[in-house]
Amino acid sequence: DMGNFTDFMFNYLLEIFLPFPIWYNVKSIFIFLLNGFCFYLLARYLFRNRLVSILTGFFFATTPYILLHFTYGRIEQIFLFPMPLCILYFLKTISEKKNKLTNSVLCGVFLALISLFYWFYGIFIAFLLGILFLYALIKGYRRKFIYRGLAYLFLSAIVFSIIIAPFM
Repeated sequence: DMGNFTDFMFNYLLEIFLPFPIWYNVKSIFIFLLNGFCFYLLARYLFRNRLVSILTGFFFATTPYILLHFTYGRIEQIFLFPMPLCILYFLKTISEKKNKLTNSVLCGVFLALISLFYWFYGIFIAFLLGILFLYALIKGYRRKFIYRGLAYLFLSAIVFSIIIAPFM
């Protein structure tokens, strides 16, 4: 597995300014920090507790799965930061009154981004979003917002399709 176009573009930008061993280390540290921060944002939205959110972000960034793929040199498989952001904006789309348009577009963008980094993660997140939506629908979680959010989720699918189409 030699990576993908999005990983290549990120590497190329770093290679312009930094020599080989340094750009790889900078990239790896940046990915760990970005993964942890993005999961912190999701945890902050769900738990509304700063300490729990910080610990959650730290544990996500240093999970053995990420460390294993980093050790094996599968750096494209540790680009996980779009996952929690996709879930965050999905939850905001179906549960909040305001900014549904922005949240749905961002949900589609982050779903496309995780798919571009590693296609299997995109498929996994798409199934997870479907399960989360069915769960919210069955539980009656803010029912009036869910039905309004459904139309916006079609917009997320359209944004996802537009971004992914050139790579298919």
